[in-house]
Amino acid sequence: RLKGDVCPSQDHSEVNHSLLLTNTGDSSYRFGATFVGSNKTGPAEFFPVMVGDMDNSGSLNAQIIHQISSRIRSKVAFQTQQQKFVNWQGDAEFRGDDFTATVTFGNPDVLAGSGIIITHYLQSITPALALGGELVYHCRPGEEGSVMSLVGRYTGSNFISTLTLGSARAHASYYHKANDQVSSPPSPLMSAGGSVCFFFKGPDVLPEQKNNIKPHGCGPLG
Repeated sequence: RLKGDVCPSQDHSEVNHSLLLTNTGDSSYRFGATFVGSNKTGPAEFFPVMVGDMDNSGSLNAQIIHQISSRIRSKVAFQTQQQKFVNWQGDAEFRGDDFTATVTFGNPDVLAGSGIIITHYLQSITPALALGGELVYHCRPGEEGSVMSLVGRYTGSNFISTLTLGSARAHASYYHKANDQVSSPPSPLMSAGGSVCFFFKGPDVLPEQKNNIKPHGCGPLG
């Protein structure tokens, strides 16, 4: 596997190339590009952020994140399979003085009457503890449904733990920051429904800093 970066002519952009050569399957090439704007909103947060990754078949993964105001952040992400759009979603987050509210639209199609809407609300109870709820609504021709869950989050000095309780299953997650450069391996997201999945977090990135994560777990621009 060969991988290389092309140094940009300006500080805000970066491109990278990845080439996989194999005799056991199809070789592949990927091109990626990242642009980070100059609008600084925090110690290590700049907007807008645009990230894209395309393979040799023309399939694309991309996302755009922008801080619209001091309280509102938006994100649009989409995925294509060659010339076809297969997935896309848009979300907006509003941060109040002691709460956070988010709404997400997944693959909405007004003509077909299908899509997913997720609303999320967290209220700070103490400086470390926040409680709230999540509502997921989905519809498609001949079918629709909704699921309500209770959500809790506890934030420590170097970790964040979350718990989601629904009518049929429960999820728990734990993020730990070992030091300024290295985060510990992720704990599994445990599901009472019987499945186990994993959350990968790049080094030195807590969940609230996900806007600076590049594809394949790369960190923020230098």
